[in-house]
Amino acid sequence: MIMAESTVLENIDTGKVDRQCRYFKANVLEDHKADGTDTTFNSAIDDEQSIVFTDKSTSYVNIADYVEVHMTEK
Repeated sequence: MIMAESTVLENIDTGKVDRQCRYFKANVLEDHKADGTDTTFNSAIDDEQSIVFTDKSTSYVNIADYVEVHMTEK
């Protein structure tokens, strides 16, 4: 599982909003079952508000329980 953390940056003068990737996290999963994914994901995120983008893998079905917004894309 590869995770990237980004933060929103706003230029005070222009008001332009941009995202800056802060760092990447990589964890090796034993399998692709939802329980393992949930445990790995939950230990990797902060208790702050999070927005998550994932593919449509069935192992991500419970991620919405841990974050403010979970969006899937194919």
